[in-house]
Amino acid sequence: MSHAKAFDPLPKIIRKIPKHCLRSEPLKAWFFIGRDILVISVLVTAIHSFSGYFLPAVFSVLLGIAMTGIFVIAHDAGHRSFSTKLWVNNLVGEIFSAILLWPFHVWRLSHDTHHKFTHHISKEIAWRPFSREKVERLPPPARFIYLQTRSWFYWVGSIFFLHYFVKDGLRGLRSRHFRPDEIAMIYRSVVITILVAGLMTWAAWTADGVRGLLLYVALPQLTFQFWMSTFTFFHHTSPDSPFMNEEIWDPGRAQLGSTIHMRYPAWVDWLTHDISWHVPHHVCVGIPHYHLREAHEALKSAYPEIVREEGFTFAYVRKVLSSCHLAGAHHAGFVAWEAYRDKTAAPAAAIFQDA
Repeated sequence: MSHAKAFDPLPKIIRKIPKHCLRSEPLKAWFFIGRDILVISVLVTAIHSFSGYFLPAVFSVLLGIAMTGIFVIAHDAGHRSFSTKLWVNNLVGEIFSAILLWPFHVWRLSHDTHHKFTHHISKEIAWRPFSREKVERLPPPARFIYLQTRSWFYWVGSIFFLHYFVKDGLRGLRSRHFRPDEIAMIYRSVVITILVAGLMTWAAWTADGVRGLLLYVALPQLTFQFWMSTFTFFHHTSPDSPFMNEEIWDPGRAQLGSTIHMRYPAWVDWLTHDISWHVPHHVCVGIPHYHLREAHEALKSAYPEIVREEGFTFAYVRKVLSSCHLAGAHHAGFVAWEAYRDKTAAPAAAIFQDA
């Protein structure tokens, strides 16, 4: 390619979305909380009602997916799109995020950085690839973790992300990623999460001992982490979706062009509040989850050659996991994905380049 294709400025892109999609609706927001509580209650009752492990384990996995749904509600709260009142957003976010063992403000503040610098090769914090040279310089344990979280074990990536940012937040004023005025919020979120985790552990043990810990806590939490990694990884990772350097990075190109809509089964979308309809969320973080589909269709109509959609199929997952390991060569401001073993570099998609 000769140079990067120009994208509309982000404010112009946002204007393609119906205005009502940018507004929160309190009745809808609280309805979905009620729906999730009902679904979770039914699944917990089902686990309790059946003996043995096989069928309860199925319900336990479904419970983990439903819990991913309540994280999406916390996600709206973190972006201040659940409610127009700050204290309500913080209350809902703190409670629901803690249930998933993610301290709310640790997640919220780091997630804001992801949105601010999506696909920026030096400033992005979510799934940003390292160069081959940097990976080879890592200590063996760190290199192993890096490569495995870009393989079929990608689904544990969010656990390492969580560990890293909680650890950094607890460094207080020596933190690399959080400002001094944010430290008190981070500590509070960590304490709330520890208390909620202790309460859930006690309740699960009291209900059914080791079996309770496995089916009410461990398996649902692992299922949540699977979907957390799956959503964040595949929304932003594809062989033809390069990262960008300072030379060409801009919000329109990053948010509209580099975010991918993944098609999952309808029941997954239902349980997880359409978070896979992710392109409009990156164009405007203020869109509540219940408006994402309509906003997506508006953007798709306005930019049919740019809005990207992929199916969550085995073939597509294998293509991504076999190609997207390292930050390869820079060309015209784009940073190509490179495979670790065969050093194959993937070209950028046509939407990014002028012929």
